[in-house]
Amino acid sequence: MSLPLRCIGAGHGKSDSRCTPTPLSALVNSLGVPTTADRTVAIREHVLEMPAPVVADTLG
Repeated sequence: MSLPLRCIGAGHGKSDSRCTPTPLSALVNSLGVPTTADRTVAIREHVLEMPAPVVADTLG
């Protein structure tokens, strides 16, 4: 399966438009890759690598 050169729906069909997160997520999901779960795991891993005081200050 080949990917399109642009995201469907990005910039009202203009071929030179940038791909926004929503159509890009739909495209990746159509390939069978769950984007939400992967993003959650990546954020969790990043927070676990940060020093505890930084996380506490960031989260309030």
